[in-house]
Amino acid sequence: TFLLPTYAYATIGVLMTGASTFGVALNGIFIYVFWKQTALKTPTNYFILSLSILDFLMSLFGLPMIAISSFARDWIFGDKGCVYYGFIMTLLGISTISILAAISFDRYIVIVKTHLKPMISQRVATCIIVGCLLYGLAWAIAPLLGWSKYVLEGINISCSVNWNSDNFGDASFCVALLILVLVIPIIVILFCYGNIFYKVKTSGNNQALSDNDRGSKMDRDVAKTILWMTLAFIFSWFPYAIFSMTAVIGGKSVIPSGLTVLPTLLVKLSVVWNPLIYTYRNREIRRSMIELLPFVNSFFNLPCMRIQGQGQIRPDRYQNDIEGMVTAPSTSNEGTQTTSKCLQSNKG
Repeated sequence: TFLLPTYAYATIGVLMTGASTFGVALNGIFIYVFWKQTALKTPTNYFILSLSILDFLMSLFGLPMIAISSFARDWIFGDKGCVYYGFIMTLLGISTISILAAISFDRYIVIVKTHLKPMISQRVATCIIVGCLLYGLAWAIAPLLGWSKYVLEGINISCSVNWNSDNFGDASFCVALLILVLVIPIIVILFCYGNIFYKVKTSGNNQALSDNDRGSKMDRDVAKTILWMTLAFIFSWFPYAIFSMTAVIGGKSVIPSGLTVLPTLLVKLSVVWNPLIYTYRNREIRRSMIELLPFVNSFFNLPCMRIQGQGQIRPDRYQNDIEGMVTAPSTSNEGTQTTSKCLQSNKG
């Protein structure tokens, strides 16, 4: 007996296929741009890159399974496939929210505790990212070792930890997961951004900016972009967390299986939010994409980068990473041309 009409399963299959395709494409392009552009390799961008890699892996190894099962109207990968899917999605999801919390702390250090800013090096950023991945791995392995287990969820096209079990071990794992993986990271994020925006409000940022002040402004702007990414993640995961908590407290009869599909879909669609947000918010990243992949220009209509010397495109000094998203465009005639024209003139 199917829990939803055939058209509903087909719709979910189409959505998941689209999310997988766009997730692989958008995050793949972003990863390629970072790999090729040395100027983008800053500590903050290491965090952003790690998020993109996690979303890419989720799009490539997780979403196709739920898409195929949706078209089949049932989970077709068996028990081992269920364990694999639950493990990979748990690992990537927990690692993502951990890195988002780490990024908010990075912005807190850079903007509020400026005397500690030199501590955030590429090596430190890499160590923090590895720590977040190990944290996600520890939680993902726990069900394999007997603390809860991975089972079918909702309308039987995906798997997760056993939210609906009355068993104490399963319930204790779910409660610990919600508190340590969702609630505490969100508290860290709220604390960091609360202090960041208090600092911005009291810093008199409407005054004329010196070079150092402009650098600080870039730091504040990247904080805004990362806040948008964090809000998008919370928007995607919070309904799922609420449904899961309700299932833990009230048991499996509280929420109809068909209704759980909505928060599950939101979680899966989260793989496309981040690349869209940080590409839209950062002109230097868009320009790098267009320089390396000219076909991307069909999606963006951007002013030229300033010209330095004979046919040489020079990125703005404050646009070497994602902090360069509010630099004013050039007011010259050249500055109103599209980036594709810039690149053509550069080649000529």
